[in-house]
Amino acid sequence: MRAHPQGPRSKFLGPAFLAATPGDVLRLAEATGRPVARLPDTLGGVVVDLPDPSGLRVRVVSDTHELPALPPQDPHVLNLGHEVRRVNATQRPPRAPALAQRLGHVVLQTTRYREALD
Repeated sequence: MRAHPQGPRSKFLGPAFLAATPGDVLRLAEATGRPVARLPDTLGGVVVDLPDPSGLRVRVVSDTHELPALPPQDPHVLNLGHEVRRVNATQRPPRAPALAQRLGHVVLQTTRYREALD
């Protein structure tokens, strides 16, 4: 697997999905005719890259190292309904990359829906 050079800014390259076992990655690679590659030692595991018709790379990985959880984020104090918890106090989140705690779902817009569905 070739390394991607560092770009001037972050860019979304495509989603990655965790397979249950390395065998699942091997079966997917065999069914699609795509090669299986080892991920860098810092991540561990194996990967198969699949092309999406809209040009995104879709990765399926397995056996990656378990990483420690990120520290929890403090929730914003919100006024909801008749419950006023914050009066005349502004909230200024820092200008920094977003910290994702979890993704519930992923939505990818495409003009090639039928091909992406297949």
